[in-house]
Amino acid sequence: MAEWLGRALQKLPQRFESALDLIKKQNPYKLVWVLFFINIVIMKYSQTIGLLLCLLLIYSTTQPLVIIESRHWTITGWDAAGSNFGQAGKFLSFFAVLSFLFFALPYIWAKRFNMVFAALLLAWSFRNYLIMSTCQMGECPEKQWALYACIIISAAIMLMTFLPKLKVSSQPQ
Repeated sequence: MAEWLGRALQKLPQRFESALDLIKKQNPYKLVWVLFFINIVIMKYSQTIGLLLCLLLIYSTTQPLVIIESRHWTITGWDAAGSNFGQAGKFLSFFAVLSFLFFALPYIWAKRFNMVFAALLLAWSFRNYLIMSTCQMGECPEKQWALYACIIISAAIMLMTFLPKLKVSSQPQ
């Protein structure tokens, strides 16, 4: 009986009435505008954006990726400057050129191969980041913007390969 009286005194429906003000109402149209932007701008120009990103990736491999101050080395994707990092920019540039060509071709097989090349670009960029930014024997290289740009641009290229603009016909060929 005491439990029943205690519950009656608590007035359960009104107990959390003040919590309603804690939840702010989201603007329901914000998601609509984001989806509209993705649909109209990015999907419509995904091939052009992909072409530009491939050129930007090739440019970023020519810039300094890391600097090792103690040995006075500036390592780019094309010049290892006496280190054993290799010329990782040549691999990225080769696959960026292939991806550029497959962005330009209007065939479905080209778009599918382009996804593979974009995955290789992203994996190789991440590999470069792990190898070049690792501290060895007490020396930590100074990471430059191009090292981060290679990963971001490769991820953007990968995203653009998922949004190809293809003409679909309803007639079987």
